[in-house]
Amino acid sequence: MKKKLVSLLALGLFTAGVTGCNKTSNSLDIAMISDVGTIDDGGFNQYTWEGVKKVGEALNKSTGYIVPKEDSDDERKASIDGMLKRGAKAVVLTGYKFNTMVSDYAKKNPKVAWFLIDGSASTAENLKNVYSVEFKEQEAGYLAGYAVVKDGYTNLAFLGGMAVPAVERFGFGYLSGICDAAEELAKATPTTQIKVKYGYTGDFGPSESNQSNAKSWYNSGVQAIFSCGGAICKSVETAATSVGEDKAKIIGVDVNQHPQKPNLYITSAEKKVEKTTYDAIKLYFDNNKDLTGEWPTAQAGKHEILGSVQGKIGLPTEADSAGDPWTFKNFTKEQYNTLYNKLKTSDKYTKVISNNDGKTVIDGVLNNDHVQISFESVGQSVDNKPALKNA
Repeated sequence: MKKKLVSLLALGLFTAGVTGCNKTSNSLDIAMISDVGTIDDGGFNQYTWEGVKKVGEALNKSTGYIVPKEDSDDERKASIDGMLKRGAKAVVLTGYKFNTMVSDYAKKNPKVAWFLIDGSASTAENLKNVYSVEFKEQEAGYLAGYAVVKDGYTNLAFLGGMAVPAVERFGFGYLSGICDAAEELAKATPTTQIKVKYGYTGDFGPSESNQSNAKSWYNSGVQAIFSCGGAICKSVETAATSVGEDKAKIIGVDVNQHPQKPNLYITSAEKKVEKTTYDAIKLYFDNNKDLTGEWPTAQAGKHEILGSVQGKIGLPTEADSAGDPWTFKNFTKEQYNTLYNKLKTSDKYTKVISNNDGKTVIDGVLNNDHVQISFESVGQSVDNKPALKNA
């Protein structure tokens, strides 16, 4: 397939690209508009774009992306308008910042299919040309927290971006998994004690401040940081490298980040954004040859919450471009599979409750008899805290 990269700066947008086959530079089938992140952030936006590109290649459709030039609704709308002018038949929007505008655009453009990934339950509004999904990030966070404790790590941290529901779900699930694993270990070793630092940077980008905070945590004895905030992983990677890969490790987020720095990443709390995007867009084009804008009945105007039951969250277990991402020495894949199957049996297994339109909470309290949790102010205060047995 011949690919083209075409600048869209003439539209007043910051970054854009188009790939396609037998298309003019002005035509477009599938468009993606990112949130505040970039399509090379090594996480959510990049792998959503990978899903768009791959489905375009599979269906022989032209694909394009736009990164709004600033974090504002005006720029997000300008980005959408730019893609509609290019004739986009399906539009992929990444993140909750598009929640307030999806319905209006869908009503005004009924023959365009709209897919909101990481959206809100209130955005679909039963419009047949809108399909939105979010993920049970708490399940992925739980798996990561449980696994690292079972593998022998005793000094951990969570460095989130902004305290939005998806980040909170990752974080609360992470703490829940840590507490459960520590409680199990304490049955054999009563002296088990795990330390956890927990904080939000207040942004989703790399910065000297984020790097400094991560380095300070590593120097204080933290063995691994769950970096949960898009491109802030770049700051954590730099901090870990400066401290030394033998002392400083990272837990990735959203996607398998092991290929980025194989010697730094223990594992990643994945939500399968690439596969989810690919599957959704392929489903639309396969079932709507006339391009009426309407999704199949099961998706039309619907909002889905995807997790372990659908196989859309997890830790990476298969070999990637950098080798085997399963770096655990004590926690086995068999133990992981057993735990994964348990997650499928109960929505409350992780103890985290969130519908993305309200406050993320813990169902009851976390038993942290063997876990010392310290909430840190490293950019944004931790105002919404999970209920702890020992606060």
